[in-house]
This record gives sequence, C-alpha cells and structure tokens, in this order.
Amino acid sequence: MTNAYSARGLSQVEVTQRRSEDGYNELPSAKRRNVLAIVAEVLREPMLLLLIAAGGVYLLISDRRGSADVDGGGDLRPCHYLIPGS
Repeated sequence: MTNAYSARGLSQVEVTQRRSEDGYNELPSAKRRNVLAIVAEVLREPMLLLLIAAGGVYLLISDRRGSADVDGGGDLRPCHYLIPGS
C-alpha cells in the first residue's frame, strides 16, 4: 500500500491548510548570545574547570624556583651540566 501523497504531492489548498495548522517547515532560528553569556558558558566547561584546578594544585605543591635548576647548583641555565666547561 503506497502513500496517496507520494505520487502526486499536496495540492495548493492542502499546502495552505497545513501551513496554517503547523507553520512553515523550518528550524527555529538560534537565539543570539552576547559576549558575557558566551564567557559564562565557557567558564562552566568541566574540562576548563579541571585544568584550572590542576594548575592550582601544581602551584600549591610545586617548587617555586622552577625545573631548570635540577642539580641545585644555582646556575639556572637549562642543561648547563651537559656542556663541557660550563
């Protein structure tokens, strides 16, 4: 059994009637957002919150001198111990 509309389509009267009942066949337009709403949405992202939390934990437990001074010799040039005579 085939659909009666599949072979001939809708008449102009049927189209007008359906448009008045159901409206046009279109997606609703997206609501415009201002910059503040976009920033607020980004700040609520779980991955960003996790990154900020990890950065905070790192700052709390890290050595403030940095990782360039690995041998404790006071020379802050990275890899100075690999260069002979330095």
